[in-house]
Amino acid sequence: MPQIFTEVFDFLDKFTIFVSSISMIFSLLVWIKLQEQKKFDNQRIQIKIVVPETEKYIALWHKPERKHLTRAEVLGLIALIPRTSNEPYKIAFLNTQAFFQHLAKVQDEGNNTVLSIECTEAELQQFNLQQVREQCEYFGF
Repeated sequence: MPQIFTEVFDFLDKFTIFVSSISMIFSLLVWIKLQEQKKFDNQRIQIKIVVPETEKYIALWHKPERKHLTRAEVLGLIALIPRTSNEPYKIAFLNTQAFFQHLAKVQDEGNNTVLSIECTEAELQQFNLQQVREQCEYFGF
């Protein structure tokens, strides 16, 4: 075999090893990033309905994963809280820009693990607080 073929094959062999090494390092970095993202997405978020003036709150028993924390999920979980009547619950804060900003902040920031929903004392009273004490964490007595 001529010398030129030996040099070409030697170069291709070294080039292949170099490219494979770079690919392996890149794959490892992608895997590490995906593991970090998975840990972030699976982080549990506490949802609290809070009366800021009195610091009373209801903390829902179910803590959804961050990846499932959407407005619809939050509204559905609040709907599971026992109420004093069959009427739909009404919390004015849920229709404000501040709620959407806070929700987006909790969705995006890893150090934020509590979604606080502000309400008034009257809005809190629409929930059956006796049953809430049995099913949720409740502070306010």
